[in-house]
Amino acid sequence: WKIRAITWQVTITVAGMAVAIWLVYALRLILLLLALTVLFTYLLRPLVDAVEAPGRRWGARWRIPRSLAILLVYAGLLIGIGAVVERVLPVVADQISSVVDNLPGYARDLDRALKQLATLPARYRFPLAWRQWLTGLINDLPQQFFTSLQLVATRTLQLSLYLPWLVLIPVMGYFLLRDGKRLPQFVLASFPEADRRHRLGLF
Repeated sequence: WKIRAITWQVTITVAGMAVAIWLVYALRLILLLLALTVLFTYLLRPLVDAVEAPGRRWGARWRIPRSLAILLVYAGLLIGIGAVVERVLPVVADQISSVVDNLPGYARDLDRALKQLATLPARYRFPLAWRQWLTGLINDLPQQFFTSLQLVATRTLQLSLYLPWLVLIPVMGYFLLRDGKRLPQFVLASFPEADRRHRLGLF
């Protein structure tokens, strides 16, 4: 009986771990979104607390509501990002425009370089097997280059699917910043009265 009980315990433990790993894998995007939201909240909380902190302004002592403090921090963050984008975007646009304008010249230079490389095996009288291998490698370079470009374009398109997160993370972060301090009380309220007193020290 003891061996059977141990076997059942090991089986249940292994099955539970397998289910937990599967759940983490299945919910990996949601967990990643939550982790990024928590990190975003952690970084902004000191700023929100500083803006919300009571103080004397214009001869009177008053305190900014937390919701307004969060919105003010968000506004400052947007202004900062906008200033950086305003400076960086024209430079990046000029570089991209320059690359596109010079693309035919780059293609001609690449074709010329490949033709010169193709003559090297015969010029230096490499063994036949080496010549065949080098010629095949050189001939495959354009195809490999365009395959790499397609892979980069595909990855970029996949990353564009995460653009809604730029809205979701601040929205979720707003509620965490506003109500995060009340979460321990909410968790404690879900326990019975006896357990609530016992777990009060955890928070």
